[in-house]
Amino acid sequence: MDWWKKQLADSLPTLGWPNEKPRPAAQTYNGATEMLFLPAAVVNPLKAYAETESATLFMALAAGFFTLMHRYTGQTDLILGTPTAARSPETEGIMGYFLNLLPIRVNLSGNPTHRQVLHRTKAAVLDALEHGQVPLLKLLEAVRPKRDDSRNPLFQIMISLEPPMPPIDPAWDLTQASASSGSTKMDMYLNLDTRPDGLMAPIMYNPDLLAAATVRKMFHDWQSILEAAAANPQETIAKPTLATRFKGWLKRTA
Repeated sequence: MDWWKKQLADSLPTLGWPNEKPRPAAQTYNGATEMLFLPAAVVNPLKAYAETESATLFMALAAGFFTLMHRYTGQTDLILGTPTAARSPETEGIMGYFLNLLPIRVNLSGNPTHRQVLHRTKAAVLDALEHGQVPLLKLLEAVRPKRDDSRNPLFQIMISLEPPMPPIDPAWDLTQASASSGSTKMDMYLNLDTRPDGLMAPIMYNPDLLAAATVRKMFHDWQSILEAAAANPQETIAKPTLATRFKGWLKRTA
């Protein structure tokens, strides 16, 4: 808890996400889903690049999304949320629901390279996991972020990566399906699912803030960043910027 208090001691950033619609005074929790896909042609080079940096695929995916958030908003202090199993040796033998949500805070000041963003993300993820036994509700009670009924108190964007499905008896067929509940607690949640030919990427978002076409464009911009990171890790993230181009695109599609 002491570590989290220090990590979240400064004024918490409010993501200046380029929403197309005015944010309601209180969260509506309405949700919609866009089913998108990251092909193996993108995922495999990214995974290989991450491995050369002693990082995981999840860290590389999250680093790319931090870069996307920075390019859209110009902000350098950013927080992504991610779920974790939150089990300790003391709870391994206990049945039950131990899922916890962790805030991953990364600073992108100084116009870092893609490689530097990956290493900053890697350090933030490992630190959060090391201190991940604090339940999110207890963390909120201790940190006491400024109350804002229009958004989640710590982060507005979440990302997760599901592991591959285990092999099954060849006599059986296994089909994975995604279902939408019609609600979401976040502005956007990327729930990535590992498949043999890439990553299935259902994106849950609040349609009161974003249109489906905007979500698709964000996804494709994120894919472009991931490709650039794997191909040229030494490129700085401010080149090129997406913020002005994105705002112009919103005007054309309004």
